[in-house]
Amino acid sequence: MPEMNWNKETSGDYEVYPAGTYQIRLNDWERCESSKKKTPQIRWKFEILSPENFKGKPFTDHIVLLETTLWRIANLIKALGIDTSEAPNMDTDSPVFEAILTACKERTAYVTLTETTYDGKQKNEVDQYAQDTNQALIIPEVSSPKSEW
Repeated sequence: MPEMNWNKETSGDYEVYPAGTYQIRLNDWERCESSKKKTPQIRWKFEILSPENFKGKPFTDHIVLLETTLWRIANLIKALGIDTSEAPNMDTDSPVFEAILTACKERTAYVTLTETTYDGKQKNEVDQYAQDTNQALIIPEVSSPKSEW
């Protein structure tokens, strides 16, 4: 018989939202590790702004820091209205990279979610992020990580 670990089995409690497009605001981000492989990743903490019946509810996305997934971070940052077209290549551990992520806080975007099942549990997956064209673009001054954008 399998052993029940209550903390492990309930640690993933989260609301699954119906498939669709939501307006979101990034409240915070943090570095963390994936639970199984301990791969470095970024946890993005959003708040849903619309539709109205989900307003104020949290939504979290995790993007692992691998060469094959950096495109997801770039797409999210672009959707949040940060123009990095002139930014040089940089290490994801650099202060400038962290400053760009921090500049994303309180910015809005749209996310299209799908519903799926993983390990027998319903969950959402991000299909895509899209730019909220009602907010001005920010062009970061990447010569200094302390720049005000």
